[in-house]
Amino acid sequence: MLIRWRFLEDKYTADHTSSRLDALKEVRSVPKPIWTLIAVAAFASIGLRVASQFLAVYAVQVVGLTRTQWGLIMTTVGVVSTALTVPSSMWSDRVGRKPGIMISLGLTPLMYLGFPMSSGLIQLAASRIVGAVSEGFGGAVTGLEGGSAWLALVADIVPAHQRGKVMGLIATIAGALSFPGAWIGGVLWDTIGPQAPFYVSAVSSTVAFLVFAVYVKEPKQKAD
Repeated sequence: MLIRWRFLEDKYTADHTSSRLDALKEVRSVPKPIWTLIAVAAFASIGLRVASQFLAVYAVQVVGLTRTQWGLIMTTVGVVSTALTVPSSMWSDRVGRKPGIMISLGLTPLMYLGFPMSSGLIQLAASRIVGAVSEGFGGAVTGLEGGSAWLALVADIVPAHQRGKVMGLIATIAGALSFPGAWIGGVLWDTIGPQAPFYVSAVSSTVAFLVFAVYVKEPKQKAD
């Protein structure tokens, strides 16, 4: 925090808004593609919240992994996603944001489907590593945040003076719509079975992928 205060130079000025009413009016000026990204973020966040609370529980209680084995899987996930972050970010700068985001969003349903189809350590590890690759490509929407390619796409679409507001808008709407996700996952687990939350998450994540693939286009000119 001290280093950030000392060395970060913020050139932002707030002279474009003069009152709370002006700030509310600006919401209507949010670029139209952002509303599509909000829909993508909402479906992705719902998928995440429905299943994410039960990943470890499913691995230990249903598949029968030890806690040490699950810890090893999660360590591997961290290594894979971290190793991919910089190369995938450089790749997105060269070829555009959409390909990397589509890889991320496309792999996420496969990770969720892999859990109910796993019967041992190898299958479950492979499934979770698919999720690590998704995270590493920077297009996954993880809760109220996104990866590097996702954030870069928002920055490309939205002018600098609106970016804070737009990120807040995405986080607020996607978060509000996905808040019941963990409770829904618990209800599905108890009433239908342990596999149900993962199937629902896979469907929700697939919808996020399809909406993004069909309706989101990169801007021909990046916002200032």
